[in-house]
Amino acid sequence: MLSLREALAGALEFVYPRRCFNCGEEGTFFCDRCYFSAERARGSRCPHCWSQVRGGNCRRCGDQPPQATIRSAFVHEGGPRAAVLGLKYSGCYGAGVDLGRLMARTLSNRTAGAEVLVPVPLHRSRQRQRGYNQAQKLGEGYAEATGLGLAPELLRRVRNTKAQAAGLDLDQRMANVEGAFEASPLAAGRRVLLLDDVITTGATVQACAAALIAVGAASVSAVSFSREG
Repeated sequence: MLSLREALAGALEFVYPRRCFNCGEEGTFFCDRCYFSAERARGSRCPHCWSQVRGGNCRRCGDQPPQATIRSAFVHEGGPRAAVLGLKYSGCYGAGVDLGRLMARTLSNRTAGAEVLVPVPLHRSRQRQRGYNQAQKLGEGYAEATGLGLAPELLRRVRNTKAQAAGLDLDQRMANVEGAFEASPLAAGRRVLLLDDVITTGATVQACAAALIAVGAASVSAVSFSREG
């Protein structure tokens, strides 16, 4: 059932034309020109956490790779950053479906082996304040494009953590989200693909992965629309 805020946002889309969050072009939330000019999150990156590395060595992972391998579609700047901020704060929740399809288009090889798509959850108080979970809206578009089943019920945020503020290092971010997520036993034996809007250090998705693996998930990987760093 749609929340009142979602219903109002949907009604506004009939009144005001869609506009690219980056350049303002009508008809789309992220136009083809901005899509093709956006920097992809590629290059010299750790194959596990997907952070930028030099010489192939990742100081974050070392000899202990994280529980979930990560891939992101874009670098979190310019058009992709504008798109994420627009999705989160404009109230245009329908934009998430369009942006999720673009994620799937850019990360087409990341669905191999996964059987279920799980958006990183918001705490119920934050979701109530925003009106929707932007990761779940992205997931709706991603699932539509890939055929993966969307299963938000497999993971919930049980602790309302502080925002992962800029300037916190990986250890501080991990401490902030430790024990914040609880997975359903229904995740046991499933090959899970987590989805989030932005990944910075990966602390949040790793906390999600830990909760899923604790209940017996067969494997966990993660994708995001954009990546900081």
